[in-house]
Amino acid sequence: MKKRPYLVLALSTILLMLSKSVTYAQDIPPASDGDLYSLQVANVYFEVDAGYGAQISSFQLNDQEILFPIVPPGMGGSTFWHSPQNDWGWPPATVLDSKPYTGGIEENYIILQSGTENNFKVSFTKTFYGNSSDTSITIIYNINNMGTSATTLAPWEVTRVPAEGITFWPMGEGSVTGDLAEYTEIIGDLAWYGFEASDIGSRKFFSDGDEGWFAHVDEDSVLFIKQFANVPYGSEAPTEGEIELWLTGDHSYIELENQGEYAEIPVEYQSEYLVKWYLRKLPKNISIAVGNQELVDYVNRVIGDPITQNPVKPIAPDAINAPVIADLMVINGWVIVSDLPAGQFSLEIFDLTGKLVQSRQFQAEYEYNFSVNNIKSGVYIYRLYGGDNQWNGKLVIP
Repeated sequence: MKKRPYLVLALSTILLMLSKSVTYAQDIPPASDGDLYSLQVANVYFEVDAGYGAQISSFQLNDQEILFPIVPPGMGGSTFWHSPQNDWGWPPATVLDSKPYTGGIEENYIILQSGTENNFKVSFTKTFYGNSSDTSITIIYNINNMGTSATTLAPWEVTRVPAEGITFWPMGEGSVTGDLAEYTEIIGDLAWYGFEASDIGSRKFFSDGDEGWFAHVDEDSVLFIKQFANVPYGSEAPTEGEIELWLTGDHSYIELENQGEYAEIPVEYQSEYLVKWYLRKLPKNISIAVGNQELVDYVNRVIGDPITQNPVKPIAPDAINAPVIADLMVINGWVIVSDLPAGQFSLEIFDLTGKLVQSRQFQAEYEYNFSVNNIKSGVYIYRLYGGDNQWNGKLVIP
């Protein structure tokens, strides 16, 4: 595989970090199957889908899955966004969240790169590797500033697990807030949320954390721990929290969300957010109960030394020109073309025999819409091009 310059930079940065701490020793060779990349660390299996936003699609202990499954275009698995959400609303940009990532395996690392989101002018790099010394997975998320001015953002990991069990974390300063906060309980220095079927869904809570970890145990005594750098109180993104949890309205899953520090990223620089994932089977003598100190003690025996916040650092020069990946969708008879750079574009739609059924030329930046009500329902092929960019793909008109 030909090495891309930005992948080489990411790899060299990781190697420098490894030289400073054996905690992050990477010695597990990844495997690949099409767009799926995986790591097997003892009895722990970890999988990433490069074809679907480099989202984490599986995390298993002895073949027992902890994540809620990804069923595109629905929610599942674990994804990564930039924060605060008030900056972009909903939905997240597909080029960052669900469009294919490029990259692959480099030595013992899985390194995947998004296209550039044209509104905020950022791209993501995600790096994954396994650690046999503590049977963990290390994830490094980079937010790359590809724009022409500094931007201020926080990293945000969103992990979906079935709605059950208990979630707990060391409580930081302030209080737990949000519509779901009434279902949480503070006992000593720990905050707890025990899911109940009577909890009102489509609600969320926000909290400061301490010590840099967030844990969830399901009804089968499988313990999932996320470890990260602790964010000083007041350094979180506006209207957000270091620790967040959202419960779906239908009680199908909960989102375990952790955010890093809200910091300025200069032009041609990237922020870095490192998270370690652990999966363990609880000993039979430890009960799953809100306030059980034995759960906390067990977490502290599993996790290693605290993770410190990694600095903002320069991006490799050649990565600045990473291509934008346009997104096409059809809604109510309209084609919506988004994530476009500024410029003149041509869009051609062909049926499966190769016959041109519609073409458009347009001037756009970020988004352009046009009607396809005159085209009958079916599967088509599109070609979108302009400047040095060209995209080809399948278009379904319902």
